Formats: sequence, C-alpha cells, structure tokens
Amino acid sequence: MHMTISVVVPAYNEEEVLPACIEALLSQTRTPDEIIIVDNNSSDRTAEVARSYGVRVIVEPQQGIMPAVYRGVSESKGDIIARCDADSIVPSDWIERIEKKMQARPEAAGVTGPGDFYGTNRIRARLAQVWYMYAYFLLVGSALANWPIFGSNCALRRTAWDAIADEVHRERTDIHDDMEISAHIQPTQPIVFMPTLVVGISARALRQNDMQRRYRYGWNTLALHWPSHSPWRRWRMRLSVMSSKNIQ
Repeated sequence: MHMTISVVVPAYNEEEVLPACIEALLSQTRTPDEIIIVDNNSSDRTAEVARSYGVRVIVEPQQGIMPAVYRGVSESKGDIIARCDADSIVPSDWIERIEKKMQARPEAAGVTGPGDFYGTNRIRARLAQVWYMYAYFLLVGSALANWPIFGSNCALRRTAWDAIADEVHRERTDIHDDMEISAHIQPTQPIVFMPTLVVGISARALRQNDMQRRYRYGWNTLALHWPSHSPWRRWRMRLSVMSSKNIQ
C-alpha cells in the first residue's frame, strides 16, 4: 500500500545546522513527499536558508517547541508524519525504513528510534546515550506503558495524530513535546521502537542549561497528566487488551 510521507522540522535560529539536516532529507533512498521547516520566530536566516532548498516553510510566531511542532504536524499532508530536529542528520534510508515498518505494523500508531551524539568525544557520547537517551526511553516508557516518541527521530500515522490533535496542550511552552504527544497516544496503540534506526544529533543537547530545562519540562508534563494518565491506569488498559487477545 502506497503511503505519502511528510517530514516536519521545527527550527529556531538554526541557520548553521539546518543545511546538513535538509541535505540529508533530500538525499533519501525514498524521497519524502513533503518537507516542512517550521520557522519558530527566528531572528537569523533560518527561513531564508530553508527556502533556498525549495522546501516548504511555515512561520509559527508563538515561541516554543510545542506550538512549532503542532503547527507543522497539523499543516502536513502525509499519511505518515516523520519528525526530526534541525540538528538531526538522518541516514539515507531513514524514510524508506520508516515506511516499511509502518506498512508491516498497521496496528502501530508510530515508530521511533535513538540518536547518536556528534560534536563530542565518543566516550561522552556513549555515556550520554545510556544515561540520557536510553534512560528516557525506559523510564518514560515504563510510565506510559508504551514506548515514547523521541522527537529527533520518530514518525506518527496520520490517523493517530488526528485522534489526539484536539487534546494535546498545543499552546503550552513549558512542557516536553515528545512526552506530551506520547501521553495522549493510548497504550493500546503501540509505538514501535527501532533500536537500529539511529540518527545523528548534536551534543549541544547535553549542555547543562538545556538538560535542566528538559528535566523541568518533563516533570511539568507528568504533573499535567496526573492522575488521568498515571502509570497504573495505562498499564491496566494495556494488560487488559493483551489479555483479551490471548483469550481470543
């Protein structure tokens, strides 16, 4: 079954790193049907750089990753909405592998994979991958009874997004966008984790101020969804569905 695929990239003052991201997307073995750069009120040449590559540019004036992501995903046209960040460098078969997995798993709401930090030494990169990235997948996944999406490397089915688009807190600028979207996807709709679907991500995410902000936004997101999306409620829902399938 043929699927159309959009790629959404939120960007704020990313003129330096954006070319590598767009060039990687334009060099895919399976060309995306649409590439959208969401210029989140940048004060540099982000929008100009994006337009020079002939991709679609949307300007979102409300500052914040959640408003930017929401605007880009909502205006995209694809059956599958892939997402990466402006400093993501995706492998050449990224779109192809996402499409194949989504075709093979029609029950899945989406897919996600990890990142490999560049711009730092390998030891620091590996430690960060374990203590930051995989800790995120395991801890948040345990809380949600489902794999959480990782915004630098993920894709959602259009139908899954349409089901939650009116529920997500689109105007909040103090929450973790990946966790926010993941929390609204029911644990009965699996997110598929693909450990070998790895993208390059900048080590600037490891700066102390950025890390503190991410943790703070993460706690804000958990508090926002408590207790309606508490772990025991989500696990009860998931286990109930799994049990009924086993009985059948």
